Amino acid sequence: MRPWIAAVLVVGSVAGLGHLHPFGNPRAEPAKGFGTLLQGADMPANAKAVLVAKCADCHSSETRWPVYSRIAPGSWLIERDIVEARKKMDLSRWQEIPAETQQVLMAKMAGGEEGGYASAAVPGAALGCKDFEG
Repeated sequence: MRPWIAAVLVVGSVAGLGHLHPFGNPRAEPAKGFGTLLQGADMPANAKAVLVAKCADCHSSETRWPVYSRIAPGSWLIERDIVEARKKMDLSRWQEIPAETQQVLMAKMAGGEEGGYASAAVPGAALGCKDFEG
């Protein structure tokens, strides 16, 4: 087989695989704008700003997808992480989370317990008490 034919087949395969979503399609829910996040949240404005700035990329429908997030198999890993992050906390659906759960999530974030992978992989994503102080 000629090298250029093999190259075309490889590129076509990678591009095609990028449209498969083995862990669910986190892009299915349309973005509504950052202003719609944390609707009805009973928290200080600075806490809302911190959550939107540091958490919205993975924990809401407002994800800013990097260019490489369409290239398989890396796209599958990114999508899996985002699907799992939204299962734990979805800022787009904050009003649907019970008040008790909201308080637990806020306490965990203020204590630096949330973030997990993002704390290491996303610069500036780690949360701490200083982020929620007035």
